[in-house]
Amino acid sequence: NLMLLVRKLNKNQRRFFRTNHKTPLPCHVLRYMMAHDNISPTDLGQSVPKKEYQYYSFYQYRNLNALESLRHELLYSLGKRLSIRGRIYIAKEGVNAQIVVPVNNTDRFEEKIKSYPIFRGMKIFSGDIVDLSRENPFKKLHIRIRPLVFDDPDYQLNKLNMGDTGEPLSPQEWHRRLKQRSPNSVLIDCRNYYESEIGRFQGAERLQIDKHLDAFSEVKELIKDPQQDVYMYCTGGIRCEKLGAYLKQKCNIKNIRRLDGGINNYINHFKSHPEEALWEGRNFVFDGRLLEDTKQGKLNEKILTNCSTCTEASDSFQNCKLDMCNKLFIQCPTCKRKNMRNGACSEECERILNLPQEERKIIKEKRDRKQVGYRSRSNLLSTHGTQRFYSIQSPRITHMDIDNYCQEYTTKQSYILEDVENKTKKILPKRYHNMIGAYQSQFLSTIVKISNARHILEIGTFTGYSALAMLENLPKDGSIITCEKNMEVAEQAINNFKTFDVDNRISLKLAPAMDTLSDLRTRKFDLIFIDADKRKYMEYYQYIIDNNMLATNGTIIVDNVLWKGKVIHNDDVDKQTAALQQFNRLVQDDPRTKQILLPIRDGVSMISLK
Repeated sequence: NLMLLVRKLNKNQRRFFRTNHKTPLPCHVLRYMMAHDNISPTDLGQSVPKKEYQYYSFYQYRNLNALESLRHELLYSLGKRLSIRGRIYIAKEGVNAQIVVPVNNTDRFEEKIKSYPIFRGMKIFSGDIVDLSRENPFKKLHIRIRPLVFDDPDYQLNKLNMGDTGEPLSPQEWHRRLKQRSPNSVLIDCRNYYESEIGRFQGAERLQIDKHLDAFSEVKELIKDPQQDVYMYCTGGIRCEKLGAYLKQKCNIKNIRRLDGGINNYINHFKSHPEEALWEGRNFVFDGRLLEDTKQGKLNEKILTNCSTCTEASDSFQNCKLDMCNKLFIQCPTCKRKNMRNGACSEECERILNLPQEERKIIKEKRDRKQVGYRSRSNLLSTHGTQRFYSIQSPRITHMDIDNYCQEYTTKQSYILEDVENKTKKILPKRYHNMIGAYQSQFLSTIVKISNARHILEIGTFTGYSALAMLENLPKDGSIITCEKNMEVAEQAINNFKTFDVDNRISLKLAPAMDTLSDLRTRKFDLIFIDADKRKYMEYYQYIIDNNMLATNGTIIVDNVLWKGKVIHNDDVDKQTAALQQFNRLVQDDPRTKQILLPIRDGVSMISLK
């Protein structure tokens, strides 16, 4: 009856109830308030009995059959009989699991999982003891059937041999090799950028990605020599094993070493002597990422990040309370308890959060209709429930209302561009954000018209959207040469060009940008649009100017030069931000050219000869 009463109260009424309640609250009521009112047991002067679970992770690449019957068997034997919670993914290529087991059932679990012939020889890695009375990442055991336990770019094209994935190193051997590795070797953190932001091995190169599929292309960029010694690690080991197979079999890189069992295994091994560990900061795992207990996933007291609200040292992630943002950001436990910014990640989100519901609904509808404001990139993390979301803000330098206004009064895109946009969104939903938007396409089309450009070079085709935008105002005797190194998106671009019969005025070259520039070094272009690898912008620019590839009255347009506003910061910037900062300075100091930087979308630079 008390629980029914509490559920009917709003947040302010529950606060009054807590303050005036004479006796200690029952545990289930207290947990409900902790989940919905952002409070801790100490705020009420009460304690919640511990619910201790042991964290386990295991995976194995092995051919599996009869997946549906295996799913039902695991649900019964692990979920119902042993009260295990978590998620297990099974596929024809193997299994991947992150679970928590009641501490009194750990022995029975290990015996049970080893009794399955299909899991024989599989390594099981244990982690921290998790107190589910404070944070409950899993409500129950979920077992899902997937096409792959870990996606790779060669799925359904060329299957990878998972028996050849590089040399696995135990935590002891990994530690010894890292201490003795040569300066020419490379240590790569294969996780997403927000994971490596709060914790990593000393001297590790970080991948600037927010979805794991991008790791396959990014990791190649960090390896300069196929004979180089490569050390890779991730959270549990499964990602490195697939990446190791990809690098060895597709990129001909031989000397690959990976941390067996990942960071989880390393931290568990060095718990008894943390002073010797090479790990710094905190391990980003489900059982510790939202907890205020700073000991979870750590071997030392070093904190690598700061609270976004008060700038105090903190490594606790929260989700923005604004549902159309839901951005994962760092906020210290103190600011969280004080409900700073009402749980929003920024002043802008707080402003929208405080608007009446109808106004917020209008902003959300405009965002969904015009792709402005915020854009979700990957499903990973949310505040409650078994499905978790992570999203980041789309590139936006100006105020959201100004963006909305500009979109409202800009000429709408043609049906051709709208069709390409919809196809890209459907076929490449996880990479859709790489395409320029309708607002920027009108900008490019207008530049082509007022400059009377006839010969255009584009570096970075993607699915052909920007090339088709420039074609709209290109004279009939004009031509566009566009280059792309990724076969998957290049095929989509070719299909789009064929669909709309561009009369062979667009020529696509499937090759790295520098190879294409070398082949075209004797040509001159009226307009050059660059939207490719940010770390190679300087190389592209210098080659174009040094070889006089820009016509006397021509223009170079470079996209993403403000990089979500990160270029204004000088401390602890990632490699892409640093490269863009250097590029902007290079052009500014070049006596041969002049430039203007415009805050259009993610920043556009217009460069011309003096």
